[in-house]
Amino acid sequence: MLALDGERAPRRGVALSVSASALLEVLQRARSNAVMLLDGAVDQLSSGVLKDGRVVLNIGDAVVGARRGTAVGDANGSARTAFDDLSPATVIASKALWEQTFSSGGKRVYLPDLSLDLLARARHPERLGRELCQTRKRPQPKEEAQAQELLRSLRHRARVLKLLPEADRTEVLGRTLAGPLIKLALLCGSLPSELVAEAQGLAASLVPPSAEEPLSSLPLVDRVLLHALAHRERVDLEELLVARAREGTSVPLRFYGDRLRVTLPVLERLEGLPGSLLTPQAADSCAFAATHGLRVVEDGLEVTGRAYLYGVRPQDTELQLELVSGHGDAQVLDWSPCGAPQADLYANDPWTSYAESGFRAVIPVDALAGEAQIRVRLRAADHELSTWLPAPPQAVGRCPGACSGTAWTWWPGEDGETCISLSEAPQPSDLAELSVIVAGASLLGCKLRLMLQTNGGQLTGLEAVSSQGTVPFTLTEEGGTLSAVVDLQESGLARGGHRLRWLTADQQGWCQAAPDLEVATLKLLGTTHGARLRAAIGGEAVLTLTAPLTVFEQSAYGRQQLVQEIFGPLVDAVLFESFRGRSTADNPGAIFQDFKEYGVNVPLWWSVEDGAAPRGSVPVVTGSCQWFRALRTARVIVTNDNLPYWFRKQPGQHVLQTWHGSTVKHLLRDAPGQTVSLPYRHLMARQVSQWDLLLAQTEQAGQRLCSAMGYEGKVLVGEYPRNVGLLGGEKVRLQARRALGIDAATKVVLYAPTWREALRDGPRSAPSLFNPVALAASTGVTVLVRSHHMNELRADGVGVVDVSQYPNAEGLMLAADVLVSDYSSIVFDWALTGKPCVLHVPDLEEYRQERGLYGSWPDDSGLPVSRNQAELTDAVLAALAAPVPAQVPDPEPVQQTLKQVREWITEALGLE
Repeated sequence: MLALDGERAPRRGVALSVSASALLEVLQRARSNAVMLLDGAVDQLSSGVLKDGRVVLNIGDAVVGARRGTAVGDANGSARTAFDDLSPATVIASKALWEQTFSSGGKRVYLPDLSLDLLARARHPERLGRELCQTRKRPQPKEEAQAQELLRSLRHRARVLKLLPEADRTEVLGRTLAGPLIKLALLCGSLPSELVAEAQGLAASLVPPSAEEPLSSLPLVDRVLLHALAHRERVDLEELLVARAREGTSVPLRFYGDRLRVTLPVLERLEGLPGSLLTPQAADSCAFAATHGLRVVEDGLEVTGRAYLYGVRPQDTELQLELVSGHGDAQVLDWSPCGAPQADLYANDPWTSYAESGFRAVIPVDALAGEAQIRVRLRAADHELSTWLPAPPQAVGRCPGACSGTAWTWWPGEDGETCISLSEAPQPSDLAELSVIVAGASLLGCKLRLMLQTNGGQLTGLEAVSSQGTVPFTLTEEGGTLSAVVDLQESGLARGGHRLRWLTADQQGWCQAAPDLEVATLKLLGTTHGARLRAAIGGEAVLTLTAPLTVFEQSAYGRQQLVQEIFGPLVDAVLFESFRGRSTADNPGAIFQDFKEYGVNVPLWWSVEDGAAPRGSVPVVTGSCQWFRALRTARVIVTNDNLPYWFRKQPGQHVLQTWHGSTVKHLLRDAPGQTVSLPYRHLMARQVSQWDLLLAQTEQAGQRLCSAMGYEGKVLVGEYPRNVGLLGGEKVRLQARRALGIDAATKVVLYAPTWREALRDGPRSAPSLFNPVALAASTGVTVLVRSHHMNELRADGVGVVDVSQYPNAEGLMLAADVLVSDYSSIVFDWALTGKPCVLHVPDLEEYRQERGLYGSWPDDSGLPVSRNQAELTDAVLAALAAPVPAQVPDPEPVQQTLKQVREWITEALGLE
């Protein structure tokens, strides 16, 4: 086993290639004749253990990894399926075969292609069923680098495949080339035109124009995507990519007569697709089954669950349940239909509802002799698929039987299926001595209450634990019932999943879900939040906080139905939305407050994520039926960001786009293609033409916004409405400081950077840009860190306060003495205060190259610039030392803008 690192260290995650000479040199040091090449990214090697399910196939001298379950029984099939997984750290071969493969003079060797070369030279394939190793996921290279590597690899693979026998070439062609071609097609939305043309040219030489092999074995969305990459114009390829990003890869299959047909909307917009390409194939659907629960009833063991063919309506599907013994004998079970309201939520299919896919079956006591599993068979027309009913969330269970001396037991089998028996079954061995069970929950307003059961011991606490932090509950006991209560609004309990941890004076452990709790359907709706309680694998209780939406509103199918619904005529009302419902501040918030103060008697609706809207308005929760109705019927919409992709302005409807800042970094059409996603470019190209008025802070900002977005309508130039918040002066300054726990005399630095693409994947720490704790220590200030809403920048420590959740930026600007920013438009708002500002740009060259900056920022800003921590410290100290005369912003410019906006809205509403 040889780990190849060293010379490739700077390139890790960019290209899995090494020099052939280096490989030969390393190979000579191998002590064993059987050699595996690792790529330097392996973090665990455990004999007989492989977490991601990879097995190895012995193909003559080469052993190549494949996914569990993909290899078939016959030798030739095993060889072919080995092409499904050509990743590094999966290839074992003799030294002689390695040398033969890469000593022929190539300058560099790409490890997955090396695997392909070995397979092409191998003989006598056979299955070798032992597991091998686990590799760490590497960061992906940039889009252009990925595309170049894929193009090079595809050309190489096409040449190597010529070494295979003609009989195997067609099948292996699909397995070997389809995956990389799909990856290449998905990248085309962010590639320059010349690279897209190169990809299309190569695809045209590899992909046949019809749906014959190798395309027929692929799902329809992949078949059509590869066909478009190879044989259609770029506009068609982009249409498919946008639809895929918005609607997913689901395919609706509907009966026409006695045959199934594909009814995917995006295909109706593309003319001339080969009919054979659209003919339903086995790959266009799959059998799905889930167990909701098992419980003992008078006549046996009741099993409830859901089962369906993906893409086919349950009423068009025939279901058969079979009890299969350990000897393979099958007995058909009687079943009755029941609702499965949660099915659409988990299916994530916008075209098909599976809410009627539920079933109830009873296994009679006399039907079970020994161990058995339940097989699910599903049929629609000539499509028939089967699967095993998986283990329920409460993975291991044991209940007394109806007859004395009997007990039903169930547990997950080797492949996750439900195993059922009337004898002893494995019991969990890792539970704590004390057991705490969540038996139920209620949500009244903002108060979430969990009902608890224990088998003894005195609980001292219960807390929700997630990557967002830990939030304690309050324990109460009334009428002998133990409960844990939390105020969702005041506690700041974040949305998403949370494990529930119980505490005693000397123990702690994870709460379990009650075995008889219908966790899959426990849905709670409050005024500002929704909540779900379910059991994870192993029975552990998981609490998930959501927006206060119904299951229908949360599901992809429900959203699609609401998109298509007609909500009636326009209403004389104004809908306000700030950052797509995540805020009630910024420009829309200031316009709302001004409009409300003038007492205009029309409904004022606020789009909000959590149901909490400003006083004097009516909240509409984003994603709810009311929100869809408001967007479709409000005569005036005030927003500072894009609206949903499906939005189409109705006749007589007016859209005021306030935007959310003057431009420093390149936007939309001015930005490099890879920095703006294809779906967003398409969305904005359609929505910009629907705006009736655009606000801009300056003439220059207006020109840049119009150029970047292709806007040709009316522009109102004037101070941003949001800066009315800077007129609060000393009173608001002291209020903000008190809210943050900072006294009036402490010097305060506000750090408010713009967003960065690299920080969009999850929470990061502020020291990745600078160290706020070190700045606080070296300058004696308190540092406020405010993350951009598109990032999750976090900061804490001595002298540091995370203010990312503070309701408005204007209060923070009044509270601070110095602003530290970079490429953010907050700099232009801050200028109204007259206080000092420092631009901290440690990544200036990288940001300018990847994103682009208008003018020669920061050189033309007239502000001090720092590039590292030491320079930042010096600049902040200099700013604090400089006397700053008191400056109250002139209220006239912002009041003038508010007046003009108010008059525009009033006119649009047809009011005097």
